[in-house]
Amino acid sequence: MGPQLSDFAALNGDRVVSGRISVPSSRLWTADVVTALSQDIPETPGGLTLTLGNVTFTGTVFREATYGGVRSVRVVGGFGGWRNTLAARYYALPAGVPLSMVLSDAASELGEPTPTIASPLAGTNVGPAFTRPAEPGTYVLEQLATPYWWMQPNGTIYVGARATGPITSTFQVTEYHGRSGMFTVYPDVIGDWMPGRSFSTPQIGTPNPVSYVEFVIAEDGKLRAEVLVS
Repeated sequence: MGPQLSDFAALNGDRVVSGRISVPSSRLWTADVVTALSQDIPETPGGLTLTLGNVTFTGTVFREATYGGVRSVRVVGGFGGWRNTLAARYYALPAGVPLSMVLSDAASELGEPTPTIASPLAGTNVGPAFTRPAEPGTYVLEQLATPYWWMQPNGTIYVGARATGPITSTFQVTEYHGRSGMFTVYPDVIGDWMPGRSFSTPQIGTPNPVSYVEFVIAEDGKLRAEVLVS
């Protein structure tokens, strides 16, 4: 008997056996997925897609290998460019160098989509002069946009706060580790369980803001969310 395939998760349209999708409150999301395929996962110009319920993640294969008849794949959010090294570049404008210019240039040189910069950060500048060092693209984001940058499921960097508000869709909490602040949750609407949102139940009381979530596609065909609250 072959591995059980998920009914709610697929990689480039092929159903997966198991996996973990890690979504932090800032920086890049990553995924480790096991499929029943033996061949390489083909790269496409628009990035590969990892569908998880009502959410579609767009990413790039970082590493993959076949063992025991299944294919294990590490997927990094986006198009694989932000980890590459940029050439040094100097900017100087008397009125100030726009943050949007520096980030847009970096994304273009790395083959990534132009980051979305939310108001009020959209109009900010980084001073009358700025030297971009010869470092990986993520270094520029760390230098200029911390702590407000994160990657959306579609692979685009967003500079700004995450959406907040209570989770109103139904869910079941099966475990709570008070010392670590970790909950095991079985959600009905996966897209609601993103960092920034909050949840509560009669048992746990006050709203708990989600700071990190790991979606676990189990080999028994079930999906759960390991949720760390702040």
